[in-house]
Amino acid sequence: MNPWDNIWVVLVEPRHPGNIGAVARAMKNVGLSRLALVRPVPFHTSEAYAMAHMSEEILEEASIYDSLEEALEGKALVVGTTARRGKRRGPFLAVDDAVEEILRTARSNRVALLFGREERGLKNEELKYCQFLVTLPMAYSQPSLNLAQAVLLLGYEIFRARKPPREVYPELASFEELERMYSKIEDALTCIGFIHRNSPKTFMRAVRRVLGRAKLERRDVYVILKICERIEQFSREVLDFRNLRSYFEGAAGNERRGYEKGIAPSVELGMCRTSDSHPPGTGAVPEALAGGGGAEGPKGEGPGSDTEDSRA
Repeated sequence: MNPWDNIWVVLVEPRHPGNIGAVARAMKNVGLSRLALVRPVPFHTSEAYAMAHMSEEILEEASIYDSLEEALEGKALVVGTTARRGKRRGPFLAVDDAVEEILRTARSNRVALLFGREERGLKNEELKYCQFLVTLPMAYSQPSLNLAQAVLLLGYEIFRARKPPREVYPELASFEELERMYSKIEDALTCIGFIHRNSPKTFMRAVRRVLGRAKLERRDVYVILKICERIEQFSREVLDFRNLRSYFEGAAGNERRGYEKGIAPSVELGMCRTSDSHPPGTGAVPEALAGGGGAEGPKGEGPGSDTEDSRA
């Protein structure tokens, strides 16, 4: 959302139509358009429109309120402007810090910039509605500003603090690439037992929520895919090692029992399974080990059996 649409200039009891017109023009100079008036004098005059040259729409669309409380309804941040300091006034923020808070808040909330009367500014009881106050540094001999000047200067500081336009996004991952990535993430995490088999969709919704905000480029997706491939490869290597160990343990047990053949069992790690009965890349089981097999022989005669053959 454009933060400028969330910033309101609120004038309390302005007494001169020309000042109201000048404020409208100052607002348009710095990109502001929301004007709220609390108990103003009649301001649809030739003087006001002359001062609001090429900014007449701000005058015509200005909101009018009978009380300050009504004008501040719906505003998340109220910033008061004053040239006077005192024990009952504050807290004060430096202009730069105030502008930063205004822009940060205005990205998602309404902000009110509160300006007082031409003669005496804001009263203490009105300043209580402000989260903080700001004073524009001026010469000591004349620190007070005309109403339109104050609006223009604070508005200019906000306008000047705008971030430059962001660079155009690089080529982002397509829908198909993202879906492939999510599928690989689910496979990899399931393979190592990280995702519970009964609730994969719940966890993957969280993954999508995190990565969906990242504006992933194609190269980012490629990195994640490579990580997932390595996780699955490592998992297979672990399973192959366990199967190989079971194979040799079974072969030794069967040799003692005198059996000719055995079958290496598959081993489960998380949700991954393998049925290879020999180490990867070795081809068929060597004949010298063909007598090896699983941890058990024929039914009822595995390790621990009390038959005579097992005791031989």
